[in-house]
Amino acid sequence: MGTKISIPKHTASEAIARGKSSASSAGYASIIFAILFGLLGLGLLIAFAIPRSNSCVLDEECQDGDTCDTTKEKCRKKSRSIPLLIGGLVCLVIAGILGFVGNLNISRSKDTSYDRQLGERLIRQDAANAANAPYYAGAAAIEAISDSGRRNGDYGYYNY
Repeated sequence: MGTKISIPKHTASEAIARGKSSASSAGYASIIFAILFGLLGLGLLIAFAIPRSNSCVLDEECQDGDTCDTTKEKCRKKSRSIPLLIGGLVCLVIAGILGFVGNLNISRSKDTSYDRQLGERLIRQDAANAANAPYYAGAAAIEAISDSGRRNGDYGYYNY
């Protein structure tokens, strides 16, 4: 953008600490989301495994080949929902990927050279963001002004 970026002075231990905290927090966050997706996936698979029966009064209200038990008002052959199975398996795959990435980040947070490189990148990125903050604010203001004319379908002079 035209602004000279000045990186603040820092020591190697500061960069290592910054990188270590970033890598370990990203790892723990990934593991937490992996646990949540795993629990969701298991819940969906349990919901698939427990067959549900539809309520009915006539045989036509049941699915293919099912007959209606008029005393219980339930279909005799229990049906299962395939989207529950697919959703459960997808959630478990996502949980596995997030768990792997979380474990990888936590193991990398113990490597000092990786921590220092990551910390240096983060410090440089913070300096670049601070130097370019006026440009970001100007772009946000221009966007807000241009969006204000488009409320409720009003596009200013360009109504067709």
